[in-house]
Amino acid sequence: MVSLRLLKPAITLPILLIAGCVSFLPLPLSPIPILTKAFPETVVGPGNVQRAYTIKGDTFAYPQIGLEVSRPGVTDWEFVPGNNAVTVRLRNNVAGTEPRPSVAVQLLPLPEGTDVEASKVSDLVNLQKGNAAVTTSLRFLHGTLSDAWTITQPDPGTGLVATVFRVYVTQPNLLVLLTASADRGTFMTLAPKLSQILESVKLPNLAAGATPVPPPGLAPGLAARVVGAVYKDPGVGASITKADDNWVYGLSGGNVAIRRGGVAQGFDPTPQLTLTLAQSDGLDIKKVKEADLASLKADKIVPTTKTRTVGGVVGEEWTFSQPDVLGKPGTGKRVYLQTGKTVALIECTTLTAYNTAVQADFDKMIDSLTLPVAADAAATGAATPKPDAAATGAATPKPDAAATKAASPKP
Repeated sequence: MVSLRLLKPAITLPILLIAGCVSFLPLPLSPIPILTKAFPETVVGPGNVQRAYTIKGDTFAYPQIGLEVSRPGVTDWEFVPGNNAVTVRLRNNVAGTEPRPSVAVQLLPLPEGTDVEASKVSDLVNLQKGNAAVTTSLRFLHGTLSDAWTITQPDPGTGLVATVFRVYVTQPNLLVLLTASADRGTFMTLAPKLSQILESVKLPNLAAGATPVPPPGLAPGLAARVVGAVYKDPGVGASITKADDNWVYGLSGGNVAIRRGGVAQGFDPTPQLTLTLAQSDGLDIKKVKEADLASLKADKIVPTTKTRTVGGVVGEEWTFSQPDVLGKPGTGKRVYLQTGKTVALIECTTLTAYNTAVQADFDKMIDSLTLPVAADAAATGAATPKPDAAATGAATPKPDAAATKAASPKP
């Protein structure tokens, strides 16, 4: 994903583009489990389990509440029950670190009045303080909207980089938290298996007459910036317009995201365009591109590049193929723009299967971006080009003496 650690935001939003909690790294603890007193979670065996569970073949279930999860096979994967939770864990740790690669499913009863969205914002802030990179996307789990985060974070002691995929599924008075985690290389190797486990999860039955919690409205601060179809950033003086009402505004790692509904199927991520804006006298778009290119090449990805002009600013567009965190083929597009002290980065992500359906909308939204070109130029002393004396003189025709004489009335 785009590395923006070099940028300084013009506003107080975080400047990280990259969407979880890693239990084997010293990450800040999520305030949601603290709030619900669900931590510290202990998984020592059946004696510590509050609810009766069953294991039939490769399916673990809490029959009383209707929660189920399946493992890819008994040979390589094991179930570890806990208090209102179950972990599907690799039996033999291929990465050599503990705990092993796993998928945990937790049921967190929510006290009345719990503000899950505010707690998620706190999660994000804490993770980014811990040098984590976070991206978010929307997914549907058996028809229930969920907020999915992919988190990467290096261990300051060992240098080990972990990948965590965290999914928040909010239901009335209950939060279902799904967390898949492993070190980065192992996560990529096991992505199809981790995806299989996550997609096998069946959620607890809703209470009679209950309805799923509707998607939250625009985040505080974002609502004031969106008028109709247009998002305006007062700090930078830029704007972007969503393609149509099939797209909705949200946040991704603190940056504005525009997400497409009604295209993705099953547990697939919704197509998303993310816009990052920053202003600083010391910004250098070349350094950002160099860092991003190094990151892509580390994953053996070489982008195709071309020039692209947006809002009167000449920039660079990259396109490339990159798998989703759960291993499915994905397509990415990035546009890098700089005018004066303003930098704009646009990233479009979608599974390759949906690329054709959304590509025209992506281009429409990219082309709708407006940047403060004149204001930036004034700030950098390049707002008003100096006139060329020769050109100015040539542009002003000398009067024809005869014509002037003829036009003057006689006294």
